[in-house]
This record gives sequence, structure tokens and C-alpha cells, in this order.
Amino acid sequence: MAIKKLIILMLLFSASFSFLTSQEVDSTESELETTDEELIDSAELLRRQMEQEIAEKNVIVQPLSWESAGEVLKYDVIIQKRSETAGANGKYTYTEIFRHVTDEQETEDCTIFLDPTLPAGYYRLIIQVYNVLGMLEEDYTSVEDFTILPAHLPEVKKVSYPLNSGDTIYLDDGDNDGIIRATGKNLHPMKESDEDISYMDYILSNDRRKIHAQSIINLKPDKSEVELQFDPKTMAVGVYDFSAVDASGLHSVPDKNSQITIKFKKLFDFDLSGGYMCPIVLFDDTIKTYMDTTLWPVSIVGKATFIAYKQIWGYLGLNLSIYGTRFFGRGSGDATYDVDGNFLATQLNFVYQKPFYFKNKTTGRSSHRLTLDVHAGAGLTMFNGMTLHFEHNIDSDPLNSINFSADAGVALQVYITKRLYVETGADFLVAYVPLDSPDKGKVDMFLGTVIPSVSVGWQF
Repeated sequence: MAIKKLIILMLLFSASFSFLTSQEVDSTESELETTDEELIDSAELLRRQMEQEIAEKNVIVQPLSWESAGEVLKYDVIIQKRSETAGANGKYTYTEIFRHVTDEQETEDCTIFLDPTLPAGYYRLIIQVYNVLGMLEEDYTSVEDFTILPAHLPEVKKVSYPLNSGDTIYLDDGDNDGIIRATGKNLHPMKESDEDISYMDYILSNDRRKIHAQSIINLKPDKSEVELQFDPKTMAVGVYDFSAVDASGLHSVPDKNSQITIKFKKLFDFDLSGGYMCPIVLFDDTIKTYMDTTLWPVSIVGKATFIAYKQIWGYLGLNLSIYGTRFFGRGSGDATYDVDGNFLATQLNFVYQKPFYFKNKTTGRSSHRLTLDVHAGAGLTMFNGMTLHFEHNIDSDPLNSINFSADAGVALQVYITKRLYVETGADFLVAYVPLDSPDKGKVDMFLGTVIPSVSVGWQF
């Protein structure tokens, strides 16, 4: 009997194997006859089936953890939802929406998983502790507020400057208003109050600094485009990545399409000016000793300023100043001689300039109107042909002296047009001049002068 059963099983196995083999051959032959379009359709169908299976298997749950209270029997986990608005007394009310007593594993892990998940909002978590005897330990009960934020993954496809439709902002552009436009997906409003739980922050950033948007000018209803106001005073020169950051921490991925460049239209400035100046002696009595009245009827000043470094806090550069004066005077007291000669000075200064822009109320455009110039440096001063003329055509030996000097000054440039300006300022110049007198010996001059000036200049 057993042999018959074995024979029957072998026959069934042989028949099954033949059937499967024939099916495999038929399947192989049919696959060879399948067109490319059918293969593509089959692959797409398989992909959708796989996505559906993954979506069904991956159920999102929220973990909720707390600190262990030691050897306990169980925890009673209570979650209360906070009201959206405060009451007349300024306090919020809380409604219990969840209560769970932990099992042995959850008690050991101090973790549970919330399913279904809690929606975004403000909550209060209460953990009640029961000791090994099953009694509530009120002293160990903890109360903690927490917030669940909605998560939006922003995407930035392009960033532009609306004024020129490009990706470059020129700080010295009269129309510069600090507005930047971004296009993409999931671009949400900014935070308006402390109660907001769904918001985004928009940032320009590089290795040196982060610049946050001040406000939203315009936001499309479908959240695909936003115009943002940045403070132009904080927009320093550089290349920046623009990013949108959700309240939950999700952010857009920077790439070359989300970069924006901030710079000046002109890489450098060259200012050339000339005008009148009037040196006034502040200290040292040498000149007063030989000149009863000091007059400076013929004086000129020329300046050339090269600005090579520009930032929002100001410009840095070098300045070369040349002063020239032809002076006349008479001998002091009863002396019957005249004095004349030339005073020259040339100074090389380091310069700091701060431009100021003012908005036209009629046009709404900002334009450059003032520049504050502060400078200091060193150079040379010269007395050339300084001679005493006595009666009977008798002249003293002329004084020709070249000496080191130091200079510091301030000036204000008032722009009449975009390039033409009028400059007024004053410089303090100190020079050391060694002198020898036939009757007095060493009479070295430590000459201090203030030099007010008025000039007309042009910026190239």
C-alpha cells in the first residue's frame, strides 16, 4: 500500500514538473514576442504597485519619550491640547485628548508611539508615575509644554533682483531697494507673531554672514513665488546662497540658480579736485616774529583720491594732497623790511569715505548726495625762497627747507550731479623745520597749521 502511494506521488510530481516546464517555455516565448512599449507599460505598472505597497507598509507615527523615574510599575501618559486663544484672564485652557497607561516594555523604554499622529499645535504632556506598589507618586509627576510644527519642504528654483531681472544687486544703484524675488514651491509666509507655528525664514548666507529677510512684499496664493524685503544697509558685497527655512527645520537646497551677487557697479572711484585754501598758524612764533601781519593772498589746493575697497560700512583708499601758498608780510615792530616766499606741502593719506543716499519724495528714487571723507597720513612740507627784503636792495639769504610733516583732516563732498561735487573741509598739519639764526643759534620751528579749503571736484 505504501508503495502505491509513493508511485502516485511520483506521477503527480512528474506531471507538475512537466506543466511548470511547459509554462516556463511558453512564458519565455511570449516574453520574446513582447514589444518595447509593453515592457515600458509593465515597468510603470510595477513601479506604481511597489510605491503603493511601500506607502501601505510605512505608517507614520510620532514617538513620545520622557526621562525615567527609576524602578516604577507603570506610567500614565496624558496629553492635553491648548486652546488657540487666551481667555479673559490672559490664560489658556487645556483639553485632554489622549491618555495611555504604559505596558512593561513601554515602561522600560520610557517611550510610546502616537497613532494616529497629533496635528500641529500647542500641547501639554503630563507623566504620572506609579511605584511598584501601584500607588501614584505625585512628587514625581512631570508637566511639560511642547509644540508640534507642520513640516513644509520648500524648493527654490530661481532667485532674481526685480529691478534688473538679473541675479546681481548693485549697491550704488539709485533704485536699490533691497527687494528680492524667489520662485519655487512651498514658499510660505514669514513669522508674524509668537503664536505662529507655520512659517518660513528667508536667508541670504555665505561663509561670512547671514542676512534675514525683514518682511514679505508679495506672496502668490499657490506659494510658488515670493517677493521679500531685505535691509539694504545689511547687504554687504559678496556672493550669497538664498534659502527658505521652514519652522520645522526643513530647508531648500542651495544651487547655482538660488545664488545672488551683491557688488558695486564701479570697482573703484577716482576723485580729482582743486580749489582754494588758507593756512592759519596755530602754534610756533617764528613766523610771527619776522612778520607783523600775515597774509595769504594766493593759495591753491589739489587732491587726487583713489578708492579701491568698497563695503556697506564705507570705502577705503588713498589720497594725495598738494598745497601751495605765496605769502607776503612786513617785519615786526619798527623793522623796515618785507618778507615773502612760498609754502608748499604734499601729503599721502589713508582715506575713509562714507556715502549717504537720500530718497526723492516725488520720484521715490534714492540718489547719492553726500560723502563724508576722513583722512590721515604723512608727507613733506617746503619753504621755498623765503626772503627778507631790506632797504637799499639788500636781501637775506633765502630759506629753502624740505621737512617731514603729519596731516589729519575731514571733508564733506556735496554732489551737484552724479559726478560733479563741491568739497569743503579742513586739515591739521604739523611740520618740524630745523633753523639756524646767526645771532640766536638754533631756532627750530615746530609749525602747526589748520588749513580750511573749498574745492570743486569730479568723480571718474
